[in-house]
Formats: sequence, structure tokens, C-alpha cells
Amino acid sequence: MGFAVLLLISLLWGSSFVAIKVAAGAFDALDIASGRLAVAAVCLGGAAVLARARVPMDPGVWARLLALSLAGQMAPFFLLGVSGQLTASSSSAMMMAAVPLITFLAGRLFRDGDPWTLRAWLGLGIGFLGVLMALGWPGPSDAGSASDWLGKGAALLAAGGYALGTLISRSLAGRVGLTATVATTMTLSAVLMGGVWLVLHGGDLLTGGPAPDGAGPDPTATLALVLLGLINTAGVYFVYFWLIRREGPTFASLNNYLVPIFGVILGAVILGEPVQAQALAGLALVLLGIAVVRVGAVTGRRDKHGMGRTPRRHHDMVEPTHKLSNTQPNSREN
Repeated sequence: MGFAVLLLISLLWGSSFVAIKVAAGAFDALDIASGRLAVAAVCLGGAAVLARARVPMDPGVWARLLALSLAGQMAPFFLLGVSGQLTASSSSAMMMAAVPLITFLAGRLFRDGDPWTLRAWLGLGIGFLGVLMALGWPGPSDAGSASDWLGKGAALLAAGGYALGTLISRSLAGRVGLTATVATTMTLSAVLMGGVWLVLHGGDLLTGGPAPDGAGPDPTATLALVLLGLINTAGVYFVYFWLIRREGPTFASLNNYLVPIFGVILGAVILGEPVQAQALAGLALVLLGIAVVRVGAVTGRRDKHGMGRTPRRHHDMVEPTHKLSNTQPNSREN
């Protein structure tokens, strides 16, 4: 059951890149990010109210929640909207394979963690070589163009935002419940991004500014945007929380390795985007690099703490990508 749910979560998060690409046909990046956040915030906020989830009135906690909103939600959602306008959805999905590597690298640079080893350096080298190969993967049209490179770069920056959000969320583990954390950060993100949208587009809204080609919103793109917020963002969190409680955060974090694969496959099947050998080779190298680093980290912990179960505070070196990561499976919903 747990594995089937893991596949479902990876499928839903992987399909978000297709939804972004479809929505980008009629909306700009700010529209996509604002709409996605607004829909998700309403759903998750309602769930938090029903669950009576609370956030401690601690300035330090709220500072981390704000940082998580900015780095782990607002920035990546906007950047993925930019990527959706400039490159293939499968290219955007491919860049997400770098999240675990960036998380590991940043965690070792800015936090106490496992010591650097030859295996860690080797894994990072292999992984980032795979990222470079993926960056050189031609898009489905106008291959190798400046816009295609910019789109892939935006997605890679989004991956960096998700990795930073992972590190920030670790400091919230055990202090704020799952539902309270994600509902609060999503609401903060929606309010802040909505404010930016009003500053830039509020005039057109009040004056009934011109629609492109004199037409209203495209129904397909609008549906994709609504589903992106409702299913690919809010809905999947509920399933994800269930998986964490049932199987634990380490097992749930395995979606890191599956989301890019599903994203590439769905882009090819649904949107007809070509998948080239160089892209598959790059993805394989990234996954191989993650495996090398992860095995080295686990081995190092066993050597440090002795044979047996790794202490609870040391989870795997990677955590879920677009989401909260290091929350304990038995955390109370305060």
C-alpha cells in the first residue's frame, strides 16, 4: 500500500510540470504562481481550520515560516512558471533531479552534518555532471535557443529554492505540526504573491484592461491552473501527510527520485515532447550520484553510531522536494 501511494504522489507532483506548461499557454509566470498559491491556500487553510491546527506564537518560528514561504514556495513556483513559458515541461522536470544533490551540498556547507568523504565528492561530481548533460538537452522546438537555456536555468534555480526550503523546514521539525506548517506558509505565500500581482496587474483588473487578442481566458489553460493548485499542490499534500504518518519521512522522501522520471514520461506522453538519449543519460547520472552520496552518508552514520538503527534525528540526506521534509511521522498537529 505504501509503495502504491508513493507512486501516486510522485505521479501527481510529476504531472505538475505538464499542468504548468499548459497554463503557460495563456498565463504569465506571475499569474501561474499567484493562482496556484491562492487555490492551494484556500484548501489547506480550510483543512487547518477543521483540524484546529495552531502555530506557536514564537517570533523565531514565524521568521522560519516566512523564509520557507519565500524560498520554498514563492520563488520556485514563479520560476517554474517562467520555465514553463520558455522550455519543455520535461526539461523543467529534469532539473528537479538536482534537488537532493543541492540539499546535500547546502546542508554540508551551512549545517553540521556528516563529514566530507571521497564517496561524497564522487557522488556530487557524478550528479552535477548529469545536471550539465540535462541542461544541454535540446527542447522540443528551437533546440538550444537562448530562451530554452533560460527556461532550464529557471527550473534549476527553482530546484535550489526547494532545496533551501528543505533545510529551513528541518528547523521546524517537532515545533510545528505538518498541517499547520504547510497551511500557514501557503497562506503567507498566497498573500504576498497576490500583493505583487495586484501591484503589477491591479490597474488592468480595475479598468478591464485588454485581454490578449480580445479574448477571455483560455478554458484549457484555466482548468490546468485550477487543477495545479487543487490537485498537484493542495491535494497531494493530504496524501503525502498520510504516507509520512504510515511509512515515515525517510520512505516518503523517495519521491525525490521518482518525480523527475514521471515528469519526463508525462511530458512525452501527454504533450508529445521528444525524449533524447542525452536527457536520459543525464537523469541516470543524477540518480547514480544521489545513490553514491546516500550510501556514503548512511555508512558514515553507522560507523559513527555503531551498527544498528540510525538515530531518529538523522534522516536520509534528502527530503521531499516541493514540500516539508524532516517532520517526524508522529508530530502533533498543534
